[in-house]
Amino acid sequence: MHAAGPETVGPCLEVRDRCTPDLLTGLSIDPGLGAFSRYAPEAGRRQHAALIRVASLAESRVLVAHVGRCLVGYLTFHPPPEESRWADLPRGQILELGGIEVARGFRSRGVARRLMNAAFDSGGYDAAIVYAQGLTWCWDMTGSRMGPSEYRTMILRLFGVYGFERCVTDEPDVSFDRTSVLLVRIGPHAPAPLVQAFRARLVAGRP
Repeated sequence: MHAAGPETVGPCLEVRDRCTPDLLTGLSIDPGLGAFSRYAPEAGRRQHAALIRVASLAESRVLVAHVGRCLVGYLTFHPPPEESRWADLPRGQILELGGIEVARGFRSRGVARRLMNAAFDSGGYDAAIVYAQGLTWCWDMTGSRMGPSEYRTMILRLFGVYGFERCVTDEPDVSFDRTSVLLVRIGPHAPAPLVQAFRARLVAGRP
């Protein structure tokens, strides 16, 4: 998860929602993207391929920010992976916000907020639960010049604007590092049985 800031990007930047694999294939990717591969030489290409793959999945959603034909930011949603403790909850009512990233040269210019606004302003997830795993291993602390606590605070501030709250969990990917965080947005119209079932799975073995 990467980057937030004031609304300062001009009209040259466009945000597109529900991107198709064909649309994504037609975009190039900014070299400042690639945190999930730690900016290795092939990081941008791998991230581009991953976005195309997510866009091809049923019930997934990819939003991008681009300047011309250059992709400079993205936000993805998809159903919980099969191995997830939430995978057996009703499809379409539980989604993982799988990734948000803004290219290094476009950070602190409001791109992340524009992507999040496009995703949540329509109320499309108000009857669902969306969760996001903020894992320290994929944070760009080098590019941001932030320490883990500062980076975590930035994420909490950005996601908090959209109704996400921190939840305690023993999910191994999150609990491995105490700075990592599970953020959850329970839609105001989410069914009570769904909420109960989700909360019951936050800590393994809880009745």
